[in-house]
Formats: sequence, structure tokens, C-alpha cells
Amino acid sequence: MKLYEVRLKLKSPAIITSRRTERGFVRPPPWIPGSTIRGAILTALLRDGRIDWKTVESEASNPTFLVSHAYPVIDGVKSIPATPFMMEDRSSGRILDFTRKAVEDILNEGDFNLDFYQGLKEAPKPVFGSIVYKSHDGLRRARIPTFRSTSVAIDKARRTSARGMLFDYEAIAEGTEFWAYMAAPASFNERSLEVAVGRGQSRGFGWATLELRPANISLTAGRRVLVAISPLTPVRVLEGDGCTITVEKAWGRLEKTLTGYDVLRGKFKPIVEVALPGSLVLSEIKGECKGVEAGVPLRIKDEVIAGVNAFMPIEEYFEITGG
Repeated sequence: MKLYEVRLKLKSPAIITSRRTERGFVRPPPWIPGSTIRGAILTALLRDGRIDWKTVESEASNPTFLVSHAYPVIDGVKSIPATPFMMEDRSSGRILDFTRKAVEDILNEGDFNLDFYQGLKEAPKPVFGSIVYKSHDGLRRARIPTFRSTSVAIDKARRTSARGMLFDYEAIAEGTEFWAYMAAPASFNERSLEVAVGRGQSRGFGWATLELRPANISLTAGRRVLVAISPLTPVRVLEGDGCTITVEKAWGRLEKTLTGYDVLRGKFKPIVEVALPGSLVLSEIKGECKGVEAGVPLRIKDEVIAGVNAFMPIEEYFEITGG
């Protein structure tokens, strides 16, 4: 297995939304789901004749291409999910990062003991669930540029607007760049791809270039604190490539999420309860893990769910946040 850092740059606006309304899709999340990018990569490889349909069918039950969530690059700087131990000062807007102190407490005592107030006049605001990046004056929330478009269908017979056919879309702006991790089989040698992500591809939305750079990261054996950079499923033992990760404890927030759409079977995949990206995980690792930054698939009966359980070593996380 090979591990890559992926840079995805939008060549046209992308409709990737967290909310569907009666008239369209609005409110893009500040990330692109790993399953969306994985599907785009497989589609591009199939379109260009680099893999065949049999490989696509095999990927459905035994994934070898895995991708973490992709997060925006702000002014050349990577953004990353906030941990539960980051707070925003309501008066100044600056983000207070208690993650390092929490990690020290977790490793030494098994849990944390923190004072989030630190002499503030009012309670700080949690930023867990948001995306942050390191700016010149400390951590800031990452926001992606978007635009909103309203259109109406035309009645061909009357050649005027069709009643009840007003559509509203909010899209991520062209030129926005994202980064992610991708694991691929040893036979994969591509360095760039043209892919399409999100909705409205037939109307020119979501076209992007994908650049791949080899990444040399591995998790060594031992008791480690990890950061989830994709949704974390409630499984105690995860089997990675060459290792076993046993989750002792996790700190985050749960939500239910739809895990995708099965194109081969023509049905939606299960709704599962997951912990949000940014959750901290105290784990015991046996062996040397390779590629878990891109995710460890979840198996539920005959379903295989990719785009989940991607981990980052806490040391690498601190390199991005400066924590």
C-alpha cells in the first residue's frame, strides 16, 4: 500500500452540501467527504481506461483506494478539524487551544482536568465541529468561499418559466484548494488526475485537478493519542494494514450520518452513529500501521463503508496547529 497527500483544486464551482431544501442544496460543509473523493478517483480511472469494471466491483467489497476527509488550504496553510479542547474567546474571537494539556493529562492520568475559563469574563465558545488553521496571529476558524445561484426551469411548450421549478444552489467557489490523505495499492503510479466531485457534474459543476505527493507516515506500536480526521465509528478494534488499533477511550461528540450510496446495488448505505472529526482517541497499537491516515473501512454484515476511521498522530496534528 502507498500513502499520498492529495491536493484537490476546484476548476469549477462544486455543489457539496450538508443540507437539502425543497428547492435545492445549500450550506456547503468546510470539507469534502473522503467517500466523495474516493468515488471521483475510481470514476476517473475507469473513464480513462486505467482500471476495468471488475476492479470497481472488487473495490465495493475489498477497498484498496481509501481517502480521508479533505480540508481547505487557507493562504497556503492546511486547515484541520478542531478538537473538543479548543475554545473561542467571545470578546476577541481568538481560539484558545488546550489540546496539548489535555493530551498530557490523558496519557498520565487517563482523563483530563482543564480550566477553560483562564480568567475570561464570560464562558468561551466551543469550536469542536469547526475547521481551524494557523494564521499569523494564532488559530482561526477556516471558512471557504461560496456563492449562491438561483435558477428556474423553462417550460418547453410555453417557453416561459415552469411553475414550481425554481432551484437554489450554494456552491464552493472555483479555485478553492483542499488537502487529504489517500492510500492506494502498490501498483498505482499516477501523480495527477482530473476528477469531478459533488452534484451537477453534467452542467459543469465540480471539476477539479488532483495532485498526489508521496507521504511517509506510519504509526508505531504502543499507547498513542490519535486525532480522527474522518468520522470515527464506534468500533473497539480496528484492523489496519499491518497493525491492530484498540480504542481505549475517545473524546468527541456523536451524530448520525448517512454513509453513502451504493452505485452497484442502487441503494443508500446504512445510517451509523459516528464521532465527529477532531475527536481524540486513546489507543493501543500493535504492529506498524501504514495508511490509516486515509482510513480503515467499516464492515457491517455485507456492507463495506469507506471514508471513515482516518487517524493522524497527535504529533503531526500539533505541527499543523502549532499547538
